[in-house]
Amino acid sequence: MREMKQLNYEIAKELKERISKIVTLIDIRVFGSRARDEENEYSDMDVFFRS
Repeated sequence: MREMKQLNYEIAKELKERISKIVTLIDIRVFGSRARDEENEYSDMDVFFRS
């Protein structure tokens, strides 16, 4: 499960970097099953961002 947590972090970091190239980010947060470490192979990544 540790590998999944690391992968989630890397995906969120990459998303933040890409969005930051387009808009000025004030806040970005991951929520839902991935934030709670309850994801499965079909889970999406729920992301909130404010610019």
